[in-house]
Amino acid sequence: MAAAALPQSMVTGKASPAKPAVGDKPVFAYIASLPQPQRGIAERIDALAARTLPGLQRSIKWGMSYYGVGDGWCFCCGGFDGHVKLMFMNGAALDPMPPVTPVAMGKSTRGVEPRRLRDLDESQIAAWMIQVAALPGAGAKKRKSSTRTAKPRLLAGGNPQVAKADGDTPVQAYIAAIPGWKRDVARRLDGIIPEVAPGVRKAVRWNSAMYGMAGRGWFASVHVFTHYVKLTFFAGTSLAPPPAGGSAKEARWIDIGEQGMDEAQIRRWLRQAAKLPGWGKN
Repeated sequence: MAAAALPQSMVTGKASPAKPAVGDKPVFAYIASLPQPQRGIAERIDALAARTLPGLQRSIKWGMSYYGVGDGWCFCCGGFDGHVKLMFMNGAALDPMPPVTPVAMGKSTRGVEPRRLRDLDESQIAAWMIQVAALPGAGAKKRKSSTRTAKPRLLAGGNPQVAKADGDTPVQAYIAAIPGWKRDVARRLDGIIPEVAPGVRKAVRWNSAMYGMAGRGWFASVHVFTHYVKLTFFAGTSLAPPPAGGSAKEARWIDIGEQGMDEAQIRRWLRQAAKLPGWGKN
């Protein structure tokens, strides 16, 4: 079977000729009109945006899908010849800064250009979405200062102060606000935990990322200190072997420094911990 022909606009490297329209339906129709693999990539990005940003708004502008959270457009996604452009309007202010500087899209716009589904780093993209949604969007009126526009305050040791909330979105906001190399450690732990504990529940409590299983409480938490990231196991004394840190009745922990971590051992502990009765209620 012959491959589907690309729209002429995509062959020339330009965005789609889709007409400007506001709402979910025109964006879904635009995405459905794209050839593969661009369509699959755009569908995955759209779904990730919907999961990550409550109150997400969609529109078609300049032949691309635009996404915002109420007062301006935060990022856009469009199909091009051989790739998809995912561009953040205030990308130069994101940490880490997305690598691609597009042509004729504003001095502060930055993004990525995935060519295949496996090129998508969904954890990093979700973190960028959360960060950019806290900044003034394109076309927005100037905001008065508010807690929504402010970056999370860093407490002693560089630990972010993030409000108590349930779900992956606040955890990604917490991780995105962690400074320096410790962010990479927290992000790696956040990636490992769902792999070894399918169905894990996430939340932010006491300025920590919390991980638990439904009906069994929290089994692990991540918290940042000046020189290390603390990974706590709430049933740590029941693990084999028990982690070395701590003297509480049941909890034990490890301190992960800049030199890295024993990922194989951490996976074994997390796999055990997720099967044990946890702490508190989730």
